[in-house]
Amino acid sequence: MEKEAQLARHRFAERYEYPSLWETQEMITELENRYLRYLDAETLPPTEQDFDLGKPRCTVSMYSSLLAQQRIANLEGLARARQHKPKRRRDEDARLHEEYVKMHTLGEADGGGVDGDNDENLEALVEETSVVKKEVFPPIGLRLTAEEQKQLLRFDLQGRKNDYVKTFLRETWMKEDVFEDLRQDLYCSIRETKPEDEDENVEAHPDDPDEVVRLSALRALLPLLPRDCARFTDQNVYATPSAMLSDMVAKLPTAGRLNEDQTLFMLRFGDVLDTVWKEEQELPPEERSVYHMLLLGQGGSGKTHVVQNLIFPVVQFIWPSSKEEESLMVVAAKNSQAKNISTEGVRAKTLHRAGCMRIQSLKNQDMAPGKKEKALEKTWKNVRVLIIEEISMVSALLYNMLDFRAMCGRRLPFKVDRDTYMKVGCAFGRVPIVIHLGDFFQLRPTGQISLIEDLNRRDEEGQYVHKEVPGIEVQHAQKLFSEIPDVYELRGTMRFKPQDPLIEILQCMRLGHTLPDRLWAQFQERVVRDEAPGIADARLDSENFQSGYCMSIYWASLIRMMYRRSVAPSYRRADAIRHWSFCKLLILVWA
Repeated sequence: MEKEAQLARHRFAERYEYPSLWETQEMITELENRYLRYLDAETLPPTEQDFDLGKPRCTVSMYSSLLAQQRIANLEGLARARQHKPKRRRDEDARLHEEYVKMHTLGEADGGGVDGDNDENLEALVEETSVVKKEVFPPIGLRLTAEEQKQLLRFDLQGRKNDYVKTFLRETWMKEDVFEDLRQDLYCSIRETKPEDEDENVEAHPDDPDEVVRLSALRALLPLLPRDCARFTDQNVYATPSAMLSDMVAKLPTAGRLNEDQTLFMLRFGDVLDTVWKEEQELPPEERSVYHMLLLGQGGSGKTHVVQNLIFPVVQFIWPSSKEEESLMVVAAKNSQAKNISTEGVRAKTLHRAGCMRIQSLKNQDMAPGKKEKALEKTWKNVRVLIIEEISMVSALLYNMLDFRAMCGRRLPFKVDRDTYMKVGCAFGRVPIVIHLGDFFQLRPTGQISLIEDLNRRDEEGQYVHKEVPGIEVQHAQKLFSEIPDVYELRGTMRFKPQDPLIEILQCMRLGHTLPDRLWAQFQERVVRDEAPGIADARLDSENFQSGYCMSIYWASLIRMMYRRSVAPSYRRADAIRHWSFCKLLILVWA
């Protein structure tokens, strides 16, 4: 049987065939005979050249031996399991406890035991053995410490290292402490931006560490602010919010200076801040203005820089947030996007969390607040600025959900309700400033209607893509988004060096344009080719390539291990589905 199984493996591999009963000699012969009877012919019609035609096929007997050999191990394992049943968990726990007691209780000592008359020795021995060693059952934390992270990155937790890991650890950049330079840079930056009387600021806000960090970063850009002020109303240096914002923009470090497009957006934002600040002190809530702004730009154009380093600190300084009531609400469609735009002082939320929603129907009739009304009021009543990240991935239904639930949280103080929330100036419960960030040349909502999708679009055959008319929720969301008056686009990208051809190449891919011959030629220059047969490209021996290539393999391996637990069950489930589908297909073909 073993010889036949080995011969079956050899023949399947020689013909580049997957081991299957349908590829055996008897099955192929039977199928050919049936096909000839169907054609009423004596020979098969000519087909394409088959390079494996002369190679022998596996027989049914060989294939059966191959299957039998694969199942012997399983049968033997089942037999052993029936004979030697594993111990129950409670029995194993009891055994471990007994071993632990034996190791940590007082017993007979070597050399005749302990002298019963020597009370001091007895007390010392009892005291020594009564101490429970904490390292016997060390707790496994959910979050790794800094030292554990270093051990993981250096493969110190791996007991037996293979040749690849040993070679990898011999690299120069792996022998050095790559974290030391980062720590020194971080400490230097902290020392440079640390206020002289930082202790006084900490005492002024002992229960709010986020506010201490925020004020420290703000005073680094605005040294003229008094040390004892924690909000805009506590100072007399700047008469208006726009004046303070202009001073912050002017004192940004050289690497963070704004370009022309960013400056135009910030000028408009400063004017809006002045108006909202003034109307809040003079007008009732229902008479105040509402401003919606859209900031577009491809990846690396500087949207996040403007928001995190300017808008976040300015808004929180003008309208300080508390732990229970936030004045700045930052939301995104997915948790990963929310984490990307979050900072140490500002934590973004998903749209569902901001709306106190679970997975449920997003129709207005099903989104009544109910028991969540108090939570919505607590979340939304103090919001002055709403920022929506990656607006291109926010579906029309989610956009309307956020609008509707914000109205539910602000309906009493700002006098909005179900009948008025769709009117001009009442969106999002009359939140004064709503800023949308994103790029509609990137991903769209998964399986949902986007905010800019044409509801009357037709396919190639002239049929409407949307067979049914979308609900009032989708129509309202698209109408509200299309009426945004202030639209700005940040052109270019800051992720590459100037004049790098990758900028134009990625821009053509982003817009769906054909690459010009000039760009295609520059792209071909970067393709790795062997200089001669057996002689690799000389660029592969450069230090930058080797370090970067090894690092990419290193992190790719870590990522695969991180997601292995969650992906493995889905693969098993998918394999079962594919196997069943394949079986059904074989049954239909045989019939």
